[in-house]
Amino acid sequence: NFPLDLAVAEVTFIDG
Repeated sequence: NFPLDLAVAEVTFIDG
């Protein structure tokens, strides 16, 4: 779950 959450956070940061 850690890597998945990290990927989502990175995607959100790039998207935002």
